[in-house]
Amino acid sequence: MFNDIQKTTALAFARTLTKRDYSSAYSMCSENLKSGLSKEELQEEFEKIIPLDWGDVKPIALEDSADFPFVYVVLDGDTHSEAIVIDAFQTEGGQVKIDEFEFGRP
Repeated sequence: MFNDIQKTTALAFARTLTKRDYSSAYSMCSENLKSGLSKEELQEEFEKIIPLDWGDVKPIALEDSADFPFVYVVLDGDTHSEAIVIDAFQTEGGQVKIDEFEFGRP
């Protein structure tokens, strides 16, 4: 359902967020998504699932299944794991952007 470029973008988005580089992560979002989400809201929502005292987020892995109607990125930690669910992508200026996502396991 999702192509390799979209999956690579999903992993890059997750890795950028775990580095707490919210400006870069926000730039990976589509204009449509940005119209309803500020960079500060992105940071706030991410830190609800991966707080600053989380420690290392390892591994960051893509759960890939043709049965999933989304891209599922697992964020593992010392005590438990979380996820980013990416439901849609948009191509803008020749680049694949995140168009719809949810933080947390479904």
